[in-house]
Amino acid sequence: MLVIYILLIIFIVGGNILTIIAIWKTEVLRTVANVYVALLAFSDIIAGNSGMNFIIYAVKNKDYRKAFKEILHLDCTLKRTAKVTSRKTNDIVIETF
Repeated sequence: MLVIYILLIIFIVGGNILTIIAIWKTEVLRTVANVYVALLAFSDIIAGNSGMNFIIYAVKNKDYRKAFKEILHLDCTLKRTAKVTSRKTNDIVIETF
């Protein structure tokens, strides 16, 4: 599983860098629409790199997974214990906790 995530990072970053280089080096591709594509590629590099690093860390670190499970369990228990009351006012449902 870890190999898949590392390969995914390589393809995300590598493909988007190739897109930016192609737009930068080729004068025909320097249009307003392709500047938008280059900016999307740049943001995809940032999102793909930063998001995947947390996933790899979570896969490798068992304490991180345990802490994340505890956070999810706490959130689920809070949702179960919350008392939901609702009332109708002119076809609008208002829910209070």
